Amino acid sequence: SRRAETLVCCCFDLLKKLRAKLQSLKAEREEARHREEMALRGKDAVGLHAKQEELVQQTVSLTSTLQQDWRSMQLDYTTWTALLSRSRQLTEKLTVKSQQALQERDVAIEEKQEISGLSCRFWPTWTAS
Repeated sequence: SRRAETLVCCCFDLLKKLRAKLQSLKAEREEARHREEMALRGKDAVGLHAKQEELVQQTVSLTSTLQQDWRSMQLDYTTWTALLSRSRQLTEKLTVKSQQALQERDVAIEEKQEISGLSCRFWPTWTAS
């Protein structure tokens, strides 16, 4: 359970960092668009357009990575939850079986003590002489 929580926390932190990077790339893209508008008024439009395209590609790539990481995190969480549930079920079954075995042992000990006590009381005294 703690491992699953730690995994979820790590994935969530990674997701926050990637979202921040995405926001940064979006801001850079907007800045590139603004520079392109300025370039259309007489500056180097080709270089600015290339920079904008690069930022668009980075944004697309980061978005894809974010989606993959999110899906992976969901699958990891689902897997850990299922494993923990199965572990809990098996532990409960084992506990029940252990309790039954202990009860059976206690009953067997009591029966042995009763039989042992009976045989001593009914043992013929003439054999002792």
